Amino acid sequence: MPQSSLAVTVPTPADTIYLDTSAVMTLAQGRGLFEGLPVPQEAPRRLKVLVPFLVKAKAAGAALRTSILSVEELAAATRNQKRASEAQSRGYTTWRQFKSRDPGASAVADATAKANMLQMMKFAVNALELCGVQIQCVGAVGDSIVAARARRKAHKRLLDRHVEIDSMDALHIVFGTELGATGFISFDTGWGAVPSVRTLGL
Repeated sequence: MPQSSLAVTVPTPADTIYLDTSAVMTLAQGRGLFEGLPVPQEAPRRLKVLVPFLVKAKAAGAALRTSILSVEELAAATRNQKRASEAQSRGYTTWRQFKSRDPGASAVADATAKANMLQMMKFAVNALELCGVQIQCVGAVGDSIVAARARRKAHKRLLDRHVEIDSMDALHIVFGTELGATGFISFDTGWGAVPSVRTLGL
């Protein structure tokens, strides 16, 4: 199914909208922009359509959801990007190389990366709360074996049928579907590979 633009989509009370990691990251970057921090070039353009849509969706009574997976991915991406940047700034090709050759300096750099990660997580959680988006723990500890098995099968089915889609994107679709999503907000390009999924983006 072709991606629909957030700018022209009208949310309804019957909608349950799921935000993937790219959408959650955009909200966190919006808070970073407000704080005067550098953000990726595409962030302002994404924010221009995402925030007004979430405001309209909240006012319309639509359910807004994301999963803990989005926050976990945001955390990992933020920390790994900072680690890579710190390694390259010191002339190393990879973080692993930096860590093995200069344990002391890499430990200091890793503390900076961790601080950045925690800051972005805080920005994300605050922005999600402000926009009325609930973070759901799909597949939490205590989940039944039957539910976990069904989730794994659904994930594998998606990957088998749609080879173009990324494994993590497929997992978001499984989680969102389980949460009753009628639409998925994503700024990634691979979601169009799944015709049955209604994707909202730029």
